[in-house]
Amino acid sequence: MLPSGSSVLPNGFCFQATLHEGLLHMAGQLGLDPPTMNLCQGGPDVELEQALKNSEAVAKCYNCSISTSAIAFVIYCSKRTSSSERFNIQEKQETILRQMKISHLQETDTYKGLDPLFLYVLVPDLPKRYCRVHHKSSFS
Repeated sequence: MLPSGSSVLPNGFCFQATLHEGLLHMAGQLGLDPPTMNLCQGGPDVELEQALKNSEAVAKCYNCSISTSAIAFVIYCSKRTSSSERFNIQEKQETILRQMKISHLQETDTYKGLDPLFLYVLVPDLPKRYCRVHHKSSFS
């Protein structure tokens, strides 16, 4: 069960994550603001930041962190971005994950850092704007 206000609530019949044979399989996360359930305003980098925060809140319910346990992130984008926008998004993503890793390591005394794979997929007909993040995490 997720703590109230800590993450986006499940939508419909879908679980946010399931643990199977040591892998945490997480459903896609949108850049939704948990209290309002509205898509964050400010463009793809702001939505990606919120989607990563939402993913981290779900991972914490399984005693792990996306910053240290993620194997792969698949980021679905509904529109093309310029190379400068992609650079800004990637820079922000790295900064957020680095901050999460520092925070997670302060809470635990173990380090299990992985270098996750990032795959960006252009899907013009996404029901929501910009980015949706899916990822798989190892769990030990």
